[in-house]
Amino acid sequence: MECSPETIMKQAGMTAQHWMCQGRDFIDEQFGDGYAEKHPELLAGFIAAAGSDEIAMYLHQIGQAVERLAETFEARLLEVT
Repeated sequence: MECSPETIMKQAGMTAQHWMCQGRDFIDEQFGDGYAEKHPELLAGFIAAAGSDEIAMYLHQIGQAVERLAETFEARLLEVT
């Protein structure tokens, strides 16, 4: 799937906004209404953790794709020999 740079940029902003709202809600649920606003460092940490988790997910998917490619190449090599 190909996306234009503009689409990717727009999606990144929407994702960050989603994480920000979700983080605010989680923090306020845990510590009380308004706590996230008074402690933006917690919200920043939540957003950083969400971003790291997404990177890990993509890396895992890339690893799985590489494994499938290796299996395909190995199978083709066995067919040729």
